[in-house]
Amino acid sequence: MRYKYLIYILLCSCIVVQSIAAQTYSSQLLIIPAGVQESTDNNNTYSNLCVLGEHMVNSGMANYAHLMNIGFVYQMNSEPVEPPPPLKINNITITDVTDTQFSVVWAVNQAATGDLKVYSDEFETDDITDTVTIVCDSCQQADAKSNGIIKINVEGLLPDTPYFFKTVTTAQIVGETHISDRIFQVRTEIETGVVNNNFIAQKIFKNGWSTGNDDDFIASGALLIVSVDGADYPVSAWVGFYGAYAGVDLSNVYSATTHKSMEIQTGTQMKLWAFGGLLGYNTTTWHHDNSENIQIPVINEEEVVSILSHGIKVDFKQGLNVWAYPVEVPDNFSSYDLLEKLGGCDEVNKIQEYSGSWHTTTCFLEGASGSKFQITNTKGLLVYMNNAMEKVKFDGSPVDSAIDLNVGLNLVGIPTPPSEFTSGMLIEQLGAPDDVNKIQRYKDSWETTIWFLEQPNGKIFPIENGQGYIIYMNQPKTGYRPN
Repeated sequence: MRYKYLIYILLCSCIVVQSIAAQTYSSQLLIIPAGVQESTDNNNTYSNLCVLGEHMVNSGMANYAHLMNIGFVYQMNSEPVEPPPPLKINNITITDVTDTQFSVVWAVNQAATGDLKVYSDEFETDDITDTVTIVCDSCQQADAKSNGIIKINVEGLLPDTPYFFKTVTTAQIVGETHISDRIFQVRTEIETGVVNNNFIAQKIFKNGWSTGNDDDFIASGALLIVSVDGADYPVSAWVGFYGAYAGVDLSNVYSATTHKSMEIQTGTQMKLWAFGGLLGYNTTTWHHDNSENIQIPVINEEEVVSILSHGIKVDFKQGLNVWAYPVEVPDNFSSYDLLEKLGGCDEVNKIQEYSGSWHTTTCFLEGASGSKFQITNTKGLLVYMNNAMEKVKFDGSPVDSAIDLNVGLNLVGIPTPPSEFTSGMLIEQLGAPDDVNKIQRYKDSWETTIWFLEQPNGKIFPIENGQGYIIYMNQPKTGYRPN
């Protein structure tokens, strides 16, 4: 009897032979009664099916599929299934640092979950991940995962103490996990005190919003990240404070100099960054107003809302702009392509890069001429404009790229600097005075950070994505990423 059942099981096997190479097809397993080949009842339609009860090829199936008697149904769809794109992580940002905790926010190009590996040293010899408390803040937001937004809180820390971490990202669809090559550093604040700061609240909407359709375009699962001039780190909050509003408590702002709670003065400049991940981004500049318990940005008696969109808008001044491509550069994008994007020879005088010597794209007979060089995210450019241009849009997101620096002059871009990163921090990370000489940027005039008496001196300025910098090195440095 035992062998009789074994023979029956073997006969009830289904072999599907597909001779279609290099394509992925979706399938569905359906349990239906024996003998059913096709049904067109009101609830189901079974076709292209191998069904229990016969050695057969169904008339609706292609000849490449050979099906034998089975106890289940196998349905094949002819539409190829596109594999998900490779994981890309960007906009890694340290936020909400206090004397006992910090948070890390980042964006992914698909639905994903995140985690952190935390160390007490930059060499990763002391892994303290299991001794601190790690909370997935974004996991508590219904739409954050689908927006590709991850926010992780690290709690139970000591005041005025450096910590180091790596991001861990896992794609929802295929389970691919990526651990950052780069190790990041954060230092907790010294002391929390009582300050008389208020909230700032802003409405954040998905692209397509217009007055009167708020409910349909609320950017659920998006963050508002607020950077305050003079503060150590930005602070953040999720949309949902009230409807489309995200409300950020400014009592959690700490001074970059004292590392203690900072009382914000009226008129202090703030950057409001609407962080939507796959929904897009937007930025508003605002000056602090402490007259209300909750301040809402208003210009000319009209509330300033943030509408998410993809890409970054750049203003070019007439004359010299020391610039770097602010988002991921399209494939095979050259200086000729950039000249055309900026309006061609009517708008652009010339574009220059430096890689051991100067190379210049210019105009001749109303077309691009001269050197034709590739644009990269870490290459700084001198863009000479005939006319000012406002809000030139570059589609995409910033990408994290390592920078190689040679002895002498380097004209570079720094694609993903940490929040509140300055030229003073940059020159210290690049090395001692024997390693690096000075760093310059151009904002209507040249500003220079230089070593003096073993301290960064001169003009200390912010390091920003999309800005070009000239760095004079005494020694080469490869694979540098700011932290």
